[in-house]
Amino acid sequence: MKNKISIVVVHLIIDDDIFNISRRNQELIRENSTEDIELISIDNNSIRKYTNWLSSSFDIYVKNSRNLGNPIAWDQGVATASNDIIILMDNDCWPENKGWDKA
Repeated sequence: MKNKISIVVVHLIIDDDIFNISRRNQELIRENSTEDIELISIDNNSIRKYTNWLSSSFDIYVKNSRNLGNPIAWDQGVATASNDIIILMDNDCWPENKGWDKA
């Protein structure tokens, strides 16, 4: 039986370099996850040009009007998550191994 996992990633994208890091994070999570996942983005007030990507690339998107910091943003993600297994992740974490999410 597969577990359903909620993965909470906090973002504050202010330039193209951080965007590319965040995009790679999201791609590797989707590519290398073998469990059913719910991918949650908490946006700590990224620059507007990146918010369309954030809102369309994640299963759940929460937009903050200012940078609340990682601990508060992670708490928001935990409160939003619908699963018992929750992974808190920075946007510069790259899960490169297939099956990294095995519980």
